Amino acid sequence: MKEFFPRRGLPNVIQKLENGEGVTIVYFGGSNTRSVGYRVMTADWLRGQYPHADIRAVNAGIDGTGSDLGCARLETDVLRHQPDLVFVEFVGNDGGVPESKARIEGIVRQIRKRNRFTDILFVYTVKERDLTSFQSGEYQKGALMQEEIADYYGIPSIHLGVAVSQLVSDGKLIFTSRADVAIPGAVIFTHDSIHPTIPEGHQIYTDTIIRSFEKMRELRDHVGKVEHHLPQDPLVPANPWEYATMLPLARLTHFSAGWSYMTSDDFPLVREYDWLFPGLWRAVDPGEAFTVEFEGTHIGLFDIGGRILAD
Repeated sequence: MKEFFPRRGLPNVIQKLENGEGVTIVYFGGSNTRSVGYRVMTADWLRGQYPHADIRAVNAGIDGTGSDLGCARLETDVLRHQPDLVFVEFVGNDGGVPESKARIEGIVRQIRKRNRFTDILFVYTVKERDLTSFQSGEYQKGALMQEEIADYYGIPSIHLGVAVSQLVSDGKLIFTSRADVAIPGAVIFTHDSIHPTIPEGHQIYTDTIIRSFEKMRELRDHVGKVEHHLPQDPLVPANPWEYATMLPLARLTHFSAGWSYMTSDDFPLVREYDWLFPGLWRAVDPGEAFTVEFEGTHIGLFDIGGRILAD
């Protein structure tokens, strides 16, 4: 199995790096991106390769989130940074749902509409449940859907599970640590079947990305900036996801009397999540409600899941 498909490569960001210019790289995805893993390791490697370039790495990963929220938060978390390169990592959290293809295309089209010279790179992480498919020579379903988008828009892609699967087959890696499995000298890849260990597991991801980057650097034959194409028609017909955005609740919503808007000065939880939300709407009593009026095909609520607070 191939781990890397270069397509049109990363011509613009590589040229800027080689020229010693300032470069902004946004790492956009879920928990594997947010963690101090391949994101930090690849940025450090690039800084070592290009010591004269000013490389700014932006962490736009949010645990447990997929490309649906990704489409909506693209402006606030990615595009406002004016990136030269965007890593896109959503295969794991999208789980291969059919709508994922349209969402990933929505992300690509939003980036391309903003700047035709921004390079994009798809990276596909792997879970233990995907291992059987890889060892049978098949990529996971979500990656196959994204590959259709990658082909249509000329985006390079890296299948991070290929190297992991090979190391398991070679007896050099245990995917998930278990008391009943022991291979002397083998690397433990995860403790939960999903998130690679740091640094060992994420180093495998990083090494795969480095190999692919070096190939793109070798294949680059363009002089000057390369304008990436944006077909007038999306691959997914009538795709609404390129118009997704994030809007503040106050602009669309009627609240019952018990709701209040909390800032970091008012409430400790807002300070904990100030990297994500400028403020939070809060209600205490059962029965409080709000009504939202909107035009469109989808609506979602971005909240803090799983938090139970007691006063």
